[in-house]
Amino acid sequence: MKAAAFAYERPADLNAALALMAMRTAWPRSSQEASHLVPMLNLRLVEPDLIVIYQDFPKLKQAEGSSDELVVGACITHGDIEDGRIYPT
Repeated sequence: MKAAAFAYERPADLNAALALMAMRTAWPRSSQEASHLVPMLNLRLVEPDLIVIYQDFPKLKQAEGSSDELVVGACITHGDIEDGRIYPT
């Protein structure tokens, strides 16, 4: 089986992505998740009309820390943390 038709967008910033997702039934995804998404699309377990790729947004690759909490951006990977590429500000 093949995936149903869908649109694909790679917006320039987070505000543009949020606007796209507000207009349609969208699946926000990073490209790291493609290994899970493609089989689900092909089996038609999911049928989004729009897939929004958000991995290139700098704001989602930031970590912020204080004495009692750590906020980790949605696009930070385990590898980023393990290899020391991410430092809380």
